[in-house]
Amino acid sequence: MRKCILRLLPAAVLITGITNTSSRADYIPYIVNPADGYLVRLNSNTTLSEIPIKGTDGINYYQIGPTITLGAGSSNLSITGQVKCLGKVYSALGPNQGTYGPPDGAHHNFAMNGSLQRTIISGTMVGYYVTKNLVIGIDYSISTYWSKKSIYTCSGTNSSRPEIVSASAFNEVLPFKLSFFLVNKPVDSQLYIPQTDLGGLQVYFSSRGSGYGPVIDASSPAIMSQTTIPLRLAPSVINIPSSCKTSTSTGTGGQLEIRHGTLNSLNYDNTVKEKITYSCNFSALTKVRLRLDYTPDSDPQKRLPMINTSDKTKVIYSDLNITDESTGQSGKELNINIRDSKTVTINSHLKGTNSEAGHYQGSAWLIATYD
Repeated sequence: MRKCILRLLPAAVLITGITNTSSRADYIPYIVNPADGYLVRLNSNTTLSEIPIKGTDGINYYQIGPTITLGAGSSNLSITGQVKCLGKVYSALGPNQGTYGPPDGAHHNFAMNGSLQRTIISGTMVGYYVTKNLVIGIDYSISTYWSKKSIYTCSGTNSSRPEIVSASAFNEVLPFKLSFFLVNKPVDSQLYIPQTDLGGLQVYFSSRGSGYGPVIDASSPAIMSQTTIPLRLAPSVINIPSSCKTSTSTGTGGQLEIRHGTLNSLNYDNTVKEKITYSCNFSALTKVRLRLDYTPDSDPQKRLPMINTSDKTKVIYSDLNITDESTGQSGKELNINIRDSKTVTINSHLKGTNSEAGHYQGSAWLIATYD
């Protein structure tokens, strides 16, 4: 019996030592509701630079308005939601039992959505394509590397150590700056900004202190639900000085609504045509490029996805194209000439069988730029 006691005692001490060591693990706070977070809104009336910035990638970028500084109280930024401090605990470093890391062990960055095409605008700015013509610029360093800064929210110095904190408590990492650019200057006066998941703020706490960095790659694409605070761009319409105005056959100003009405879900084949007119004040015939822009899915024909509003897993597709009736040109991209006025037709063709009944909708943008 004594031999058993002598053998068990060191094992008990060893187990206690492991427990104490592993109670401190690295962690990332996660947003509780991924629909919350930062929402950026652009001013509706702004300017477009006449002189472009020549990017490192060789592309000319026309800046929309001034660079926006997003901070606490910024009119362009709203912050909603709550954050769970121990959102993701790195078990490889031991199971965290509620012990928060020190403030000087904190790092942060803005991880960007992996679906956004990335480009280098300058040595200090990286760009992400929101559409084929709209690019958002963010500081190269903070979107590429981890930035080291003492952060007290969700750190071990907080005496109450709450499990859940307000997202606005992380205002201590602000401000940060965003710039918006167009690759091609538009000919019409309204620029439509789609709602876009840009990425999110990631805050990483190394429980071992300031001498240890994050175990994850700062350049990894953001998963919105696995960020500390998601970052989104709100849908908006920006009015900029231009040489043309648009009108539509549906009478909704700068927006064209194409309605297919009620169709037989078992077998449907329907085409709807609507018109867009550009009224311009060019002094001479001017070359203009028209391009349909939307986000396709895995459809091999690259048609516009139309989502069932009651069941987002159900999709039908519109074959969308532009037609210049005067020349017979048709496609998703056209080169036309305008001086005073030009009307083009937008065609939407739905065809399919045995689809789920319901209300389907989708969005596309017709981008008109100087050719």
